[in-house]
Amino acid sequence: MLRPTWVEVDLKKIQLNLQAVKKLVGPKVKLMAVVKANAYGHGAVEVAQAVIKAGAECLAVATLDEAVALREAGLKPMILVMGTNIPADGVEAAAVHNITQALCTEELARSLSASSQELGLTATVHLKIDTGMGRIGVHVDDAAQFMSKIRELPGLQVTGVFSHFASADEADQEYTSLQLVRFREALDNLTRHGYTFPRRHIANSAGILDYPESYFDLVRPGCILYGCWPGPNTNNSLPLEPTLAFKTRIVYLKKIPAGTSISYGRTYISSCQRTLATLPVGYADGFPRCLSNRGQVLIRGQRCPVVGRVCMDQCIVDVSEVPGVSLGDEVVLIGSQHEDSISAAEVASLAGTIDLDILCGIGARVPRIYR
Repeated sequence: MLRPTWVEVDLKKIQLNLQAVKKLVGPKVKLMAVVKANAYGHGAVEVAQAVIKAGAECLAVATLDEAVALREAGLKPMILVMGTNIPADGVEAAAVHNITQALCTEELARSLSASSQELGLTATVHLKIDTGMGRIGVHVDDAAQFMSKIRELPGLQVTGVFSHFASADEADQEYTSLQLVRFREALDNLTRHGYTFPRRHIANSAGILDYPESYFDLVRPGCILYGCWPGPNTNNSLPLEPTLAFKTRIVYLKKIPAGTSISYGRTYISSCQRTLATLPVGYADGFPRCLSNRGQVLIRGQRCPVVGRVCMDQCIVDVSEVPGVSLGDEVVLIGSQHEDSISAAEVASLAGTIDLDILCGIGARVPRIYR
């Protein structure tokens, strides 16, 4: 590494988290591991390889380029692209790389069919039904009619049907139950019209934890693979382990007298003599600027406050209370050190967001180290 800021990813813990999910859902339910957004900041290729070895049947991503990158890295299992934002010149790539595409528009269906015919291939798709998320998907009442329009398209094979929960992590279960009713009604109506699907799925991480009736043929674990709970209202009983640590090192130490201002805007002015450490990490790396004057880090097992504004590439912490603090000391931004730990959820709470936002926000220039 040319810069002492890095992320450590524990692939074994990701595998253990997946196996905990597998045990919960039972042997008849397949697992589609969600590795979109660079596997929530952990590294898509490395995580995909690990979860497939641990028993995941297939993978899910958000965009076609994410899927192509996995194929080019040698991943062979089925990959579902859950979004529909494929540019015209990307349709061919889906067929060439044998990537399964979410489908909810006739335009995309016809493009996939035409491209597949030209290549002498078959494009596979999963019908996306909107049961109440409101982003993309065919309306539940229109699913059978939609299928009737695309069923005869050559070079197109519908191998699955799915939907997505909007609020399965909320304490009020009424809306999620309604979505399940809608999904079942859509499946029943499709069956009456002669349409059946090898894979039916709706359960995300929150659904896996709280709605066993939503498992169908497969489930889509996302955040729980990475040791994150969907929310405070879910059944957090699985033995999940956090899988990522975000670290840096002290690169500069100095003593300052009372009345010294620190960083942009002079938002921190020392009230007495202090010892400060400069860290080579900032908001461009995913250490949020809103942690200015409120975040904490671990050094030698002790919590040290962030002082002044977090800069793009650096930040400053007060190490006055850390005995023996030295240049090069390891600094934990997320993770454990000695007897203490700072979770992504804790950082997210300070930043006014969710832990997945923090994990996904760790910058590409921060190297990932795998173990």
